[in-house]
Amino acid sequence: MIDYIVYDKFTGKITRTGYCPDNDFQLQAIYNNEAVLEGQTNDILFYVVNSIVMPKPENPSIIDKLLMLADGLDLTTISLLPNPSTVTLDGTSYEVTDGILEFTLDVPGTYKIKIDSFPFKDLTFEVIAS
Repeated sequence: MIDYIVYDKFTGKITRTGYCPDNDFQLQAIYNNEAVLEGQTNDILFYVVNSIVMPKPENPSIIDKLLMLADGLDLTTISLLPNPSTVTLDGTSYEVTDGILEFTLDVPGTYKIKIDSFPFKDLTFEVIAS
């Protein structure tokens, strides 16, 4: 048996991993834009560059505050977002292509904000609005 990593050969994004009989190794890349490597890894912390598994870089995004007023006026800014980024706030996703997201909240609570910007590691902030 052989461990394998299947990835998108254009982006380097790991699409799946597993193990198979040695003679089935090349069959694991079944779509036109896929490639396969021998080895073990995960798609959360790694991606592939020039057929080499590399650690994902840290997401450079920053948030200006984690505590805010739930008054619909107190503005919070997430900046240095890689282009493009998907920012998920309270279950709603927003595509950001200009590197910045500003938002207000009008209901008190704790909000989880997830930033997905391949090839960077996902980043999560927790904002408390009171």
